[in-house]
Amino acid sequence: MADLDDIKEGKDFGIDRPQQNTLYTLKGCGSLDWGMQSRLARIFNPHSNRTVMLAFDHGYFQGPTTGLERIDLSIAPLFADTDVLMCTRGVLRSQYRRPPISRWCSAPPAAIRF
Repeated sequence: MADLDDIKEGKDFGIDRPQQNTLYTLKGCGSLDWGMQSRLARIFNPHSNRTVMLAFDHGYFQGPTTGLERIDLSIAPLFADTDVLMCTRGVLRSQYRRPPISRWCSAPPAAIRF
């Protein structure tokens, strides 16, 4: 047993060293868990902390939107310039042929990184 053998390494709780919190580079996200920081790191540019997000999921909760009837003409040319695409499942299926890896749920729209 450790107490009988006088082993002290297991009892070193590091009270003489302050706890280190590695700050995340994105402002206001230093206290987020690892999972959320990992997801944000895939969306935001690590050098500039900026992103180009294209969100056109308005038809999902606002009904049909004028100008978004033909996604292939109005939105699809912008896909190459975006970091994140926020769309409904139907738009993704109709415009993007390769199968994306994402988690689908019932309520919110999907955020996909290409």
